Parts: sequence; structure tokens; C-alpha cells
Amino acid sequence: MNASGAGADPLRPSRTARPLEGAGRLARALLADQPRRSGLAAVLLLASAATETFSIALIIPFLHLAGLSGADGVASPVRDAVAGAAAALGVDPT
Repeated sequence: MNASGAGADPLRPSRTARPLEGAGRLARALLADQPRRSGLAAVLLLASAATETFSIALIIPFLHLAGLSGADGVASPVRDAVAGAAAALGVDPT
């Protein structure tokens, strides 16, 4: 192999390659070729992250409503808000 890198294995990254260079090229190619689909995919990924965050944030209050209490059994304002919302909907959370 010579100094210019000719004949190098295309599957093996060179030592001077930046780690995210390939991801940047892929993102640019997707945006250039399919801008609407790429935008939709980005929006759906953000919506998925938001709903996952919301569901994780609600696990603790629902566990409290189901009868599992915290260390001191102290009610939290989030628990009270979830209990109020469940009562307003007429749903028994347990």
C-alpha cells in the first residue's frame, strides 16, 4: 500500500477518519434524496422521545396510586395531580 491510501480496504476505516463523518454523509444524502420522509422521520423520533419521557415521568405517581408509597409515605404534588385527573375522568387507578 502506498502513502496515498490507494488499494486500502474500503470496509476498514482509515485512522484519520472522523467518527461521525459517515453519519453526516448519510444524513446529507437522505435529506437530499428524500427531504419529506427525512423530516417526517425526525418529527416522529422527537414525538416518540417526548411520549416516552412523559410515560416514564408518570410511572412513580401511578405506583403511588396503586398502593406503593415512597420512603416516608409523603404525598407529592405530581401524585395529587394524577389522582385528581383520574378522579375527573371517573377512573379508578387501582
